Amino acid sequence: MQRKGHELASATRVERALAALGKPSQPNMDRLTACQTAIGKRLAADLEQVQSLMAAGKSHEAWKSLLKIDARYGALALPDSVQLADQIGDHG
Repeated sequence: MQRKGHELASATRVERALAALGKPSQPNMDRLTACQTAIGKRLAADLEQVQSLMAAGKSHEAWKSLLKIDARYGALALPDSVQLADQIGDHG
């Protein structure tokens, strides 16, 4: 919304916000585990797609797909993404 400005928080709201920040939060371990599992499955499928593209001789498409994986997952894709990048470099 343009030109609507900002409203200053009241002292009560600031106190509530500070109190909430001071409380340690406990993650929902079931949800966290489910999320990590889902991400791991998607990452594995994405890496498998890169391997399939390489096997089909589509190095350029494999490289583009690997770049997307790197942007999406970052370090979570290591070391597989680096190994695939090396393989693509050898074949590209």
